[in-house]
Amino acid sequence: RIMARTHSLATQQVAVASTSTATHRQRACARVRSCRRGLSLGVRRASFFGRSDAEQWLANGDDGESREADDDIVTTNATLDVNEAFAAVSAARRGLELFKLEMDKGEEEIDVLAAACFIAMHRTPDINVDDIREELDRMSEVIEAQLPTNTEERFPLRTIKTISRVFAQELNFVGNIEDYYDVRNSCIDEVLKRRTGIPITLCLVYMELAARVCVKMVDVSIPGHLLCRPVADDMEVLIDAFNQGDLLFIEQVEDILTSNSMLSEGQKVQIDRSFLEQREVRKKAFLTR
Repeated sequence: RIMARTHSLATQQVAVASTSTATHRQRACARVRSCRRGLSLGVRRASFFGRSDAEQWLANGDDGESREADDDIVTTNATLDVNEAFAAVSAARRGLELFKLEMDKGEEEIDVLAAACFIAMHRTPDINVDDIREELDRMSEVIEAQLPTNTEERFPLRTIKTISRVFAQELNFVGNIEDYYDVRNSCIDEVLKRRTGIPITLCLVYMELAARVCVKMVDVSIPGHLLCRPVADDMEVLIDAFNQGDLLFIEQVEDILTSNSMLSEGQKVQIDRSFLEQREVRKKAFLTR
C-alpha cells in the first residue's frame, strides 16, 4: 500500500510538472505571437512598400505558418525562456529592417546583391553577404578561365555565349519549373546552393557573374517574365537566365509573346526598342519585383 501510494504521488507530481511546462510553452508562444504582430504593424507603417512584395517575401508565410514557426521557436528547447524567444523573432526580422535601410538609399547607392541577401534572411537570419560575394567570385573564375586574357580581345557576343554556356553546362543553373513557387527560389543563398530559382534571382546571379568578367548588364522586364541584356552598342540580344542562359534576339521574343497572346490572326506583338537606352539596373524596381 505504501509503495502504491508513493507511486500515485509521483505520478501526480509528474502530471503537475507537465501541465506547468505546457502552460509555460503556451504563454511563451502567445507572447512571441504578440511580439510578431507588433513588429509587423511597426514595419508596415515605416515600410517603403507598405504591404506588398517586400513584406510578403520577408514575412513568415500566412498566419498558420507564422504560428507554426512561433511554436517551433518555443518548443525547440523546453527551457527556452521568453527573452530568448523574443531574440529569435528579432533575428528573423532583422533582414526586413536591413532591407528597408538599403531601399532608403539613393538609387546609385543601393547594393542589389546585399539587398537580395537581406530578403533571404527571413529563412536564414545569419546569412553573410561577404560569403555570398565570395561564392559568386569563385563561380566567375570558371568563366574567366575560358576567356581571352586580354580584355580587348573579348568580343561582346562571344563573351556572352561563354558566360551562358558555363552558367548552364558547368555551373548547372536552371529555372525551377517543377516547383516555381518554392520560397527558396527567392533566396539568393538557396539559389546558389541548389543552382535553381526563378527568373529574377537567376537574372541576378547571371548579371553578377557577368560583371565579374567585365560585362555590364541590365534587367529587361517583359510581360510575365524577366530577362537581362548586355549594355553594348549595336547589340540587340537578350538573355533568358531562367532557360539556361538562352540568347534571344528581340524578334524571337516578339514571336514568343505573340504566340502566348490572344491577338487576332495576323497581328503581332511589337516591343518598343526604347528599353535599349537603359544603361543601369533599375535597382528599386528590380528589388520590388
